[in-house]
Amino acid sequence: MSSAKKVVKTAINPLWSESAKQGKDAADNAVDSITPDMPEPEEPTVMPDADEATLMKARKASAARQRQRSGRASTILSSSGKLGG
Repeated sequence: MSSAKKVVKTAINPLWSESAKQGKDAADNAVDSITPDMPEPEEPTVMPDADEATLMKARKASAARQRQRSGRASTILSSSGKLGG
């Protein structure tokens, strides 16, 4: 609201400014009374960096296990130990 409107309103109704101020104070007090005290947030813990050597070793081991599970040697037909017979 512009200052000219405030002057006009207070000149017309001198109680308006006082009641508006009391209403604002009451609203502020109500908000303060129902707002809970919030604890300060904790500092986040930093995640450790991944060890590249360990990751590469795990990937190679996983690939080796996958190769063992695939191919002719892993089929039910190859359980006899001789090929093609």
